[in-house]
Amino acid sequence: MAKRQIIMLEVNSYLKVEEKYIPIQEFTDEIFDSDYIEGAIEIIINNNILLSVDESDYIDQLWSYILDGLIAVDAWTSFSTYFPDSAVNLAFEPDRAAQTVKIVVNSYTEVSSVIPYEEFMQAMVNAATVFFRKLGEVCKDLSEFSDEKLRSLPKLINQ
Repeated sequence: MAKRQIIMLEVNSYLKVEEKYIPIQEFTDEIFDSDYIEGAIEIIINNNILLSVDESDYIDQLWSYILDGLIAVDAWTSFSTYFPDSAVNLAFEPDRAAQTVKIVVNSYTEVSSVIPYEEFMQAMVNAATVFFRKLGEVCKDLSEFSDEKLRSLPKLINQ
């Protein structure tokens, strides 16, 4: 029997405040301008950095795009999107036969990594949950938006 490789997927969200990136879980202020919420998402697989704070953008919009991508992957459909305000491209390429998802980021260069489907979905849904919960707390203008996104997340992992 083949030994299963341990895959480590880490997904973190940061809010940009005065040129500093604060982990969203540690953010305690209130966001008043709900139109321009700057931040970054970090995606690391086995110490391979696919996304970092170098690819910052409007994080609430980006997480919304990613949620659309998770819905596509859940249907075994490829997904690709550009970041809301930059030329960074993020793609998810599921492989049903292999039960994996390839994450591809094309920014200054292209980087990619393959991860088991279940681990990908669990980590991404958990990170999205953390993000949208906190966003609803710190930005009252987006509390309904956040609640709507949170309601869609359990459908992706409770099937």
